[in-house]
Formats: sequence, C-alpha cells, structure tokens
Amino acid sequence: MRVAYTYDRAHHRQTGEFGYLDLVGNALSPFGGRNSTPVLDAAGNVLQQRDRTSIALLNQLSGQYIGNFFNRKLRIEAGVRRPFFVRELNNHCYTFATGSGFAYCTSQVLGSTPIAPAAGNYVVPANFAPALGSPVPSNAVYAPFKAKYKFGKLLPNIGATYHVTDAVSLSANYAKGFSSPRTDNLYRRPVVVVTPEETNAYDVTARYTTRNIQAQLTGWKIDYKNRIVSSFDPDLGISLDRNVGKVKSKGVDASIAFRPVKQLSLLAIASYIDAKLEDNVLLGTAKYAVVQPPLAVGTIYCNGAPTVTNTVVSTCAPTAGKMVTETPKWQYGGRIGFDMGPVSLGLQGKHVGKRFATDTNDVVSKSYTNIDFDARLALNGFGLRGAYAQLNVINVTNRFYLGNIGTQINAAGNPNFSIGSPRTFIGTLNIGF
Repeated sequence: MRVAYTYDRAHHRQTGEFGYLDLVGNALSPFGGRNSTPVLDAAGNVLQQRDRTSIALLNQLSGQYIGNFFNRKLRIEAGVRRPFFVRELNNHCYTFATGSGFAYCTSQVLGSTPIAPAAGNYVVPANFAPALGSPVPSNAVYAPFKAKYKFGKLLPNIGATYHVTDAVSLSANYAKGFSSPRTDNLYRRPVVVVTPEETNAYDVTARYTTRNIQAQLTGWKIDYKNRIVSSFDPDLGISLDRNVGKVKSKGVDASIAFRPVKQLSLLAIASYIDAKLEDNVLLGTAKYAVVQPPLAVGTIYCNGAPTVTNTVVSTCAPTAGKMVTETPKWQYGGRIGFDMGPVSLGLQGKHVGKRFATDTNDVVSKSYTNIDFDARLALNGFGLRGAYAQLNVINVTNRFYLGNIGTQINAAGNPNFSIGSPRTFIGTLNIGF
C-alpha cells in the first residue's frame, strides 16, 4: 500500500501585445510587441488581445493498494485520488458578452451597455434594463473582473489481471475520470459556462504473448457526463471548448504482432468505435434574460423545460443519437518491417473511416488511407558508433485527405479542416558521441 500527496502552484501573467510587420508581411518579432515595438492605440495605450493574471493551484491526495494472489497468478490494483483544483483569475480587460467572449483591451469607449458580474448573476446596470426576451446588444461587455473557481471529484479505480497460462492473461479495469475547463474558457465571462467533464470507463482485455506472437483484444465502454469538445473560431484563430451533454461511447480494439523469422516483423491493428450523443445541445441564446440562482449559467435546457420563468430562452440542435464529431467508426492498418543487418526497411498503412464535423452530422469528412515508408542504414561499419542515416516518405501515394477538424454544432457554423500532409521526404543523419 502507498499514499501520496501532490502540490502544484503556477502563477501566470499573460499579455498579448500586438506587433508590427515588415514590408513583406513578416513579423518583426515572433513575440509581437512583447519584446519589440508595441502597437499603441489613439490614447497611447498598448494594443493587446489579452491582459490577465491567474493562479492555478492543485492539492491532491491519493492512495493505492496492490495485491498478488494464487502464486502471483492474480494481481489486483485499487486506488483512489481526490484532486482539489483552484483557479484564481484576474481579467484586466473588458470582455464581449455576446459571441465568443473575446477580450477587448483598448481605451476605446465601449458604449453604455456594460454587464457587470455580481454574486453569480448576469446583472445589468440601472441605465440598461431590457425586458425579458429583448435581444442582447451587440456592444454589451463585461467589465474587468476577478473570479475564483474550485473543481474536484473523488476518483476511484480498480483493476485485476489473471494469468490463465504463461501465454494467456485476462484483465478488467474500471476508472472514474474528471476534466476541468481550460483556463481560457474561464476568462470568457464572469461566470463559467463550461462545466467539468466526468467519465466512467470500463474495459476487458485478453492477451496472448509468446516469443513470436503478441496479440490483444480489448472491449471498452466510456460513459461521459458534460462531454467537452473544442470548436475552432476562424475569426479569432483560437479553439473554444463547449459541453455537448451526455455521451455513450463503446468499442473494440485489436492488434497482433508476428515475427516469423528474426529479420521479418508483421503488425496488424483494428478498432471500432460507436460514440453517440445522448442530448440535444444548446444552439444559442435567442433572447436576453437575467439568470438567477439556483439555475447555473450555461445550463442546457434543451432536454426539459426550466423551472424558473425568468431565465435564458434558448434554441437547440437535434443532436441526440448522432455520432460524436471527429470520431471514425472504423480504423485499421498494419506494418511490415525488414531488419537485415545494417539495413532496415518499413512500410505501413492506416485507414481512417469517415468522420463528422458537426454535432448534427450534416458535414462529413471522407475516409482515407495513408501509406508511409522508412529506411535506415546503420553507420557503425564506418567507425561512427550509434550513427545512422534515415529516409522517411510520408503519404507515399500523395493522397489528399483532411486531418484535424475544427468542429461546430451544425453546417451553419462552417467547420474548419486541416489539410493532411502531402507526399513528404525527410532525410535524417544521426551522429552519436
């Protein structure tokens, strides 16, 4: 048995000074105006995209038990941990109340419709009192604010492995997981709108291991509460986190590695994933209203009527039963490797099934297959111990495909895609001393 305590404190001071470009469009400094000539506004203030101070604090208690039974055929591991996360935030800039919650750090007059934070509510000043259902003014902002958030959860885990024979083993595991919102999301408004993600993960695995064969088959299931996904905002050039409610995810992973002779190795992998959204997600706040306790700001009211009349009136997207974005149902691939003295060669390929770019599954990224090649020549025979020359060819067939996806709720959000690497040659010379 063992117990542990973890303490971690990080003090962050973050600014975002804009800098100048040269005549051909290159930045004079990779850090903008931080260590170079800053851009000033009409009042002589430094133009910034953020100006904030934060303290991230973690205190965590944990314990673990490991036991071996029946002549060490059965191994049991059980543990529990309790993290205590604290985020102390100080936003020195105004923040737009509509849209992305982007910081506004100039001395420009912002109009007469600021929304100030107070005691967990969105409270409007006396000179701005729209009736319930009135639209939010486009120039509404939050004044600079301080906020403090606490996150944490008791997280148990338990696992067992049983060796049926020297070659065959069976294992099963359970773990509870927790993920708090990113600091960037906590700065978007005085009251957080991204709630922590919680998971319950289960898996069962069978393994077969000998000198020449290693095979594994795993079935798993993960239940998400308040699943967090990221969406890219092309206007701001940043990714924003959002909750999509409950998600049920399950699948099977399989792999087998076989070495029939010393010089030849073969590997095959495959996985199947079924990940479905359980709830309809918030499409947007259609009307303005004051959010009052006990209702939490950002609560998704798509799956049941709110119990208080003076609350957010929202529209919802029909996402229940849809596949989780950027998650292919099928992935499979393999690798062939030859090792002949100083020369080694490898050829590998992977197929990725179609993926959805929106929660409503109305934008699809097609499936693709990518093939890579590598070759290495050891240079020990030339008196260079540990040295080698290597060639890698990425995407041998020069297949056009889409890599990462900046997801959105539906097609109206215009999801963004990163283009995958074209055929690329990489040469490496490694010298050991």
